[in-house]
Amino acid sequence: MANLSKRKQGTPESQRLKKEITRLESKIERAYLAGHDEYATRLEAKVTALEERSAEIKALDEEKAREEKRRKYWSRPAQVERPGKKPMLCTICGMATTPADSEVVDKARLCLGCLAWKLKAHHGFDLE
Repeated sequence: MANLSKRKQGTPESQRLKKEITRLESKIERAYLAGHDEYATRLEAKVTALEERSAEIKALDEEKAREEKRRKYWSRPAQVERPGKKPMLCTICGMATTPADSEVVDKARLCLGCLAWKLKAHHGFDLE
């Protein structure tokens, strides 16, 4: 649970940008109320630049999270040890699987990676 709340909060830089944007937005409000339109327009330009930077950071964080998820999934061992029994092999890629890690689809035993591929390629269903 701690990871989920931490991910929603964002990185320290994105948190700093959010605070800066809200601070500048309140300054813009006060500037318009005081009649300082030029100053408010300059502040709006700063806010726009900060929002663009925040969007870039968010995209980078999402890409990093996807890459980490992909790396963790594919770094699993290829051979699953089951004492006294032969490993069950995926009928597409040949990777050893356990009953908990595989599904029987169309009379074929598939590992989770091949299952995701088959669902996306043949049925248009994306697991990600």
